[in-house]
Amino acid sequence: MAVELKDFPFWKQLDNELNPYGACNVTSIGMCLYFLGVRGNGDGQLEDQLYRAMESRGLSRHSPQDLAVIANHYGARLKPPIHDNFIANADLSDIKKHLDLGFPTVVHGYFTSFGHIVCVIGYDDKRQAVLIQDPYGEWYTNGYDNSADGRYWLSYRTLNRLCAPDGGIWTHFFSR
Repeated sequence: MAVELKDFPFWKQLDNELNPYGACNVTSIGMCLYFLGVRGNGDGQLEDQLYRAMESRGLSRHSPQDLAVIANHYGARLKPPIHDNFIANADLSDIKKHLDLGFPTVVHGYFTSFGHIVCVIGYDDKRQAVLIQDPYGEWYTNGYDNSADGRYWLSYRTLNRLCAPDGGIWTHFFSR
């Protein structure tokens, strides 16, 4: 089976006003919220608005639970609201089932030595790969191509190696 979320936005975190080298988290969350209908308040890019909102509330963009709090705050503006349910021990089958319903996910992995967050917006069982939307560009085992559009296929095996070294995948599941 194969699923790909069409019209999913691509935003480069390097375009962010605030902390462009460290904002993969709010950029990935922002892409998912935007895909599901959340728009900003007109005060800059949505990902920068998320960054500011987290800081003003004393939330850490490094905490997956805090990212879910801010995503749910913004998602509550829509009817029906958007929910971000963070699960620390998801697996590939959970992600695929969610994509089957038409909703994106955000996963944490060790694409870099200190960790990185990307969107999963599709999968293809024939390829044995997930479709990644990466705000930092295209990932390779030896680093990143920041000039690339950040949309690439990542094998199931590599996803599990990068994102589930201890068993579960830290995953944000968006829904309505």
